[in-house]
Amino acid sequence: MGSYMIGQLQRSHLRVVGLFFFVGMLTTACHSQLIIPSKISSLSSDYKLLQQQASAHIREQIDQHNLHAISISLIHDQEVIWAEGFGLADKTTNRVASGDTIYQVGSISKPLTALAIMQLAERHEIDIDQSLQTYIPGFTIRNRFRPGNAFYSPLEDSNGKPIISMGDGNSITLRSMLSHHSGLPTDLNKGMYSKTSLSEFSNALTDEYVAYPPNLVYSYSNVAYSLLGHALEKISKQSYDQYMQQALLQPLNMQHSTFTAEEILKSNLATGYSSEKIITPLPIRDLPAQGLYSSAQDLAQIVKMVFAGGVYRDKRLIMHGTLENMFELQNAATSLDFNIHNALGWFLEDSGIEGEHVIVRHGGTTMLHNSEMALFPEYKLGVIVLSNDATSRRIIKRIAQNILKISLDALRPEHSHEGILVDTIPSAVNHSGPNDMNGNYCTQFGMVKLSGNNSRILIEGVNRSFKLIRHPDHWFSLHPDAVNNLPDTLKPLCQVQLSTKTINRRHVMLAKKGEKKLLLGELAPSGPIPKKWLDRMGKYSVINPDDNFPLSDLELREYNKHLWLSYRLPRLSKTKVNVPLVILNDTEAVIQGLGRTRGETVRIQTIDGKEHLRHSGFIGKRVD
Repeated sequence: MGSYMIGQLQRSHLRVVGLFFFVGMLTTACHSQLIIPSKISSLSSDYKLLQQQASAHIREQIDQHNLHAISISLIHDQEVIWAEGFGLADKTTNRVASGDTIYQVGSISKPLTALAIMQLAERHEIDIDQSLQTYIPGFTIRNRFRPGNAFYSPLEDSNGKPIISMGDGNSITLRSMLSHHSGLPTDLNKGMYSKTSLSEFSNALTDEYVAYPPNLVYSYSNVAYSLLGHALEKISKQSYDQYMQQALLQPLNMQHSTFTAEEILKSNLATGYSSEKIITPLPIRDLPAQGLYSSAQDLAQIVKMVFAGGVYRDKRLIMHGTLENMFELQNAATSLDFNIHNALGWFLEDSGIEGEHVIVRHGGTTMLHNSEMALFPEYKLGVIVLSNDATSRRIIKRIAQNILKISLDALRPEHSHEGILVDTIPSAVNHSGPNDMNGNYCTQFGMVKLSGNNSRILIEGVNRSFKLIRHPDHWFSLHPDAVNNLPDTLKPLCQVQLSTKTINRRHVMLAKKGEKKLLLGELAPSGPIPKKWLDRMGKYSVINPDDNFPLSDLELREYNKHLWLSYRLPRLSKTKVNVPLVILNDTEAVIQGLGRTRGETVRIQTIDGKEHLRHSGFIGKRVD
């Protein structure tokens, strides 16, 4: 997933996207070990039916959601059986989209970065179970966690400076970075859309903090993948884009793909739209995380290589066993992850199709475009869907899943026992622990308050409480009458059951639909706001602005007896971001909660004798 943080959920505290993501996740679960078979029967005779059905579905989605353009490629084994464009890649010139139209594919960059890392691993130039510092000597980032401790505690070097501990059980390994379990921050917002080098980016992290200890919880991190790219630079002694061109793009004959926005791209680059507004492309700092430009036809070559067990046009690019290692489940033992299943560079998800089919997938969202790459390893089917509409993330993921379903129905695939194994994904685990924990919970859709031994729930923003209905095993749900008093964005809450548990000493709220569970939020600590922080409440003006990715309306405020950080990222949304803080000491606080963007630091920095507010690289001066 790419850098446009609304679509890709980098701002999971934005309610509409976060809540629909959470309900969508609860409709998926994965079960059994799958393998790649060798053929699909009756391919030629059923192709026209498949194309007609899939084309009709795409046109319906374009009309329904007022999309500008979609490009698609459908792959079976070693053949691109269909590649086409729909709509206009550029409305001004009436340029139509095609299978070769180029898009910013965002976080689909990550599987390629992971492939490059694993190529080096099989050549014994990298050990993914070694610490990051092994490959970026001198890399440091501040850390509050002692080994084995999931809570904040002092950890300092001999000079008294908080520093990352490498080489012990708390070290950040390349494996944890590949699977989004490193504990590194989601982003460094300042400079995200700039020509800052990966070396400069790495150095800038010296003044930032990790969000969690490694392997505590899934927390998506563009920072981690950018550092993996910098490690590639250190080992290869080449720039990231040069190395990727040599190691993967050229060998895969991806002639319309690059990590540098060269002039030749402009003639075939899809114009990005937000509604009817044209979006101007910006430079991207985090190339290994989200910097790839590519087409549906080019991305299909990656899928063909995977289905051939690492071989492309009779040349082996990666070993069969290494690919299998990439598709192994990495977080089976991470009890806070629930229905999120990570491989190395990929996500493993249920297709939602009857029969317990697993999809290996990755998506991407940038300020220009959206992308989805989904592989059906069980049947050697893959699909690429690309769009030039900035708000189409959920739409194109659904299109990809539907086209895979249409393909199964039309092509009648045969299952065999040959190919690359995709790892088993376990069923949901039952967690024991204290229940009925009253208090305020920081969730993906805002703050909620449980009271009366989980008999009532107060939802932030709605500003009213609702009666809860008890279910067996300490689960509860909103009373049916609540649906009439909730905005549309919160009505999915009526579709799930809720519970509170203590897992790894973290007091959390869970949601479930059927037997599928998801971490929803964490209990906010109670207690008064210290006077030093009360005195800091108010508005702040950013003194190190970023013209390409501005942060505005920075403010510390009190709400419901908790300290909150508020700001806007106007390039992304008009909506104001509001997140509750956990105060650690006189000068430091962290964003309350678990997962993406949570756990990140807000701190006081003294400059020229005056206190300033610092977060994600931005520095704010108090407005008197």
